[in-house]
Amino acid sequence: MSIAVKNKLKKALQMSGNDNVAIALSDLQQGEKISVLTSSDRAEVRVITANDDISFGHKIALENIASDTKVVKYSYKIGLAIKMIHEGDHVHVHNIVSQYLHEKE
Repeated sequence: MSIAVKNKLKKALQMSGNDNVAIALSDLQQGEKISVLTSSDRAEVRVITANDDISFGHKIALENIASDTKVVKYSYKIGLAIKMIHEGDHVHVHNIVSQYLHEKE
């Protein structure tokens, strides 16, 4: 893929190198190639394909996440997959259970 084409790709931001999800920086359409950037220096980590329409600010899976596996954002476990999530899938309440609601105070 040429640099000119890569520069026109929509973007998602991986907040930490440990994260298995990234944040959509615009509305993403199913089938679009997405440039995944690091939060530290905005360098491109890789290009993935969106498997679903994903709204701005929502999460996209950066790798396959098996059922009962933790979902990680900002290097913290934010949820648990309740079914298989594939790279490029929309990650939201339909396929994870929040850990925020289940943490002990």
